[in-house]
Amino acid sequence: MRLLHHFPLLSHLFLLVSILAACLAQDAMLLLLLAGGFGAASWLVTEGPRGAFLTRRWSLILSAAVAIWAGVLIAGDLDNPVVGLTQFAIWIAVIKLYEKRSLEIEAERLIMAVLLMVLASMDAFDLLFGVLLAVWMVIGIVVILLFQLHYGVELGESQHGYGLDGGGEDPTIGTRVRVHMRRVLVFVLVAIGLGSSVLFVAFPRGLTEELSVAASARLAMLGGGQDSDITLVSGTRIVESVGVVGEVIVTDEREGDHGPLKRLYLRTGTASMYLGAGRWTPQLYGQARTESVGSTWKKIEYGEGTPGWMMRIELNEPLEYLPIPAGTVAVRSSIPLWLKVFPEREVIEIGRMDVGVVYVRSTGVVLATSAVATTTGVVSVAANEVAQRVLQDRGISVTEPRDEAARSQWRSRVSNALLAYLQSSRFTYTLDLSRIGRGAEVRYMDPIERFLLAEPQGHCEYFAAAFVSMAQSLGLDARIVMGFMCQPESADGLHFVIQDRDAHAWAEVRVHEDRWTQFDPTVIRRVDRASSDTGLLATLQGWYQHAEAWWRLNVLGFDAHIQSELAADTLPGPAWFFEQSRQWVMSRARQVNLAFGIGRGGTIYIVSAAVLILATVLLLVRGYRTRRRFRIEIGLRPGRPSRELGQCIAVYRELLVILKRAGFEKPPHVSPLAWCGRMSQSNPDAAELADRVVHAFYAVRYGGEHIDEGGRRQTSEWLSQLRTILEVSA
Repeated sequence: MRLLHHFPLLSHLFLLVSILAACLAQDAMLLLLLAGGFGAASWLVTEGPRGAFLTRRWSLILSAAVAIWAGVLIAGDLDNPVVGLTQFAIWIAVIKLYEKRSLEIEAERLIMAVLLMVLASMDAFDLLFGVLLAVWMVIGIVVILLFQLHYGVELGESQHGYGLDGGGEDPTIGTRVRVHMRRVLVFVLVAIGLGSSVLFVAFPRGLTEELSVAASARLAMLGGGQDSDITLVSGTRIVESVGVVGEVIVTDEREGDHGPLKRLYLRTGTASMYLGAGRWTPQLYGQARTESVGSTWKKIEYGEGTPGWMMRIELNEPLEYLPIPAGTVAVRSSIPLWLKVFPEREVIEIGRMDVGVVYVRSTGVVLATSAVATTTGVVSVAANEVAQRVLQDRGISVTEPRDEAARSQWRSRVSNALLAYLQSSRFTYTLDLSRIGRGAEVRYMDPIERFLLAEPQGHCEYFAAAFVSMAQSLGLDARIVMGFMCQPESADGLHFVIQDRDAHAWAEVRVHEDRWTQFDPTVIRRVDRASSDTGLLATLQGWYQHAEAWWRLNVLGFDAHIQSELAADTLPGPAWFFEQSRQWVMSRARQVNLAFGIGRGGTIYIVSAAVLILATVLLLVRGYRTRRRFRIEIGLRPGRPSRELGQCIAVYRELLVILKRAGFEKPPHVSPLAWCGRMSQSNPDAAELADRVVHAFYAVRYGGEHIDEGGRRQTSEWLSQLRTILEVSA
């Protein structure tokens, strides 16, 4: 079989893919260049008539050095030993690639490839790793199937002096064998794919902290990711999905000629209390007001003065909070709608309803309706130290003036200084948080302190949280604002489409006592979406980002909650049927337990007994079919043979089994006596005994003779002698 000639290359590639996946899981580019380079070069060094190999002595020395290095890594980070174990496995795999190829080394390479992929699966969250895993699985199945044939060829070469190309009879040649190999490969791939998919859907796992961060959020399933709380360490509303949340058309009701809007900020919530560990929550100001809205304008008492903007907001999916501009003063809806109004936070809750079209009038000014200062919660010492250093570098006093006019000016200068610091080149915007907080020195740091001091990268929630934390540490009233930041879809700057990826977080500071001032500290490039999303490279990058967002959302983020929502949305009928069936089975199980008095575990025993009975029945059916097929092969008519003939057939079958185990399997197209003649060339004693058994079988099968008890003992003795000669156990 030609595929067997490529076994060494496929085995080498199988291990290289494992090394690549392990390096990718650790995000270690230097390790990838070194280990991957050495691994790829091993094929050029070890292959060919002048191939060079590592001696056993040098292999042990290098393995010991790698073990010491891995021990140092593990001792330095006992809470996360996977890093050290993975690097140890990578370098051991590279060493194995330079050893002389043998059956033992090939088996060790296969084991190292599986070990590397298992260790990598503990760390990897990227879509690229998922692709590598699929490729690795396909190559691995081919390699493992071919390893059996490779072992047979190597065994034949060692025993008979010829290999795959060295003459002799090749047991792997033939159309039938190739077709069988392909069928087995397809069957295994389909079985693994279907089985793993069923297990994945049927048994969703709970999200760990790292997996929750990698999953990024369930924005598309939560209708824009509406949430009044922010948790930096276990997910985010910020993703790259282009799903459409709604559409906004703005009408400028101000007098005079005005330029188009460059950005539209729509708020859905605020958070001002820091609870520590990256958690922010809204401040409780008391009871909210409930409003009934219909086709007539309803005053909301937001903003001040005359409204300057009227917006038509049409939602494509139900949201928990209505995305509104700053300074909303009046609302009306195309259908009757109940609103829950939070005046102090300027947020309107709509309870995840399909609201149709809502019209909003606003002033663009956020009033400070409460004279009470916001509650800061936990104050970060590190944030205060960084904020003081920023003010000192810019010559700004850290003490708030007493004069009201000077105080407003000081707040403005402080806010702009913090804004400039976070928008400097020191900080990087990214949505990939899978690598953040994984080092031993930063793992237990507060997320905001880690962002400011150790790992200055994150999405807009990190920027807004750091800005508000620093501002509050200096005594300013500040809060995080969640919502959407949209860019115009038309040249007039009055038509906006709200997409999932427009979800955003910014900050507000009470610079003046009577109103809040907006600050957006995020270093963000995606805000220029209309001008930047052009070109083939940007298009391909966008496709990959969308695919990875789908991967993290639907694969990494798949848990029991999403499973129940998916079943309720897509399979309401079957979901109800399966739930009723499950309850019926559980009820019957409880009745069985009570009836037999065997406790809660009685069902397990009953099911186990049923499985054993079923397995026994299947084995009996299989044995019957095997015997029936054998009788047909030897030309016996259908029906139950006589006892004597059945015993004779059993003796003949036992003869074939002994010959097969000894390596003398009879081909179907060769008669028994002819095969005994061929055997006499290599093992005449065994051939003579086999010939006697065959003649005894022929005498009963075709000659109609009867064998007495002595004849049966004689054939049994011949079979026993044949086992001894061929060294085959009973």
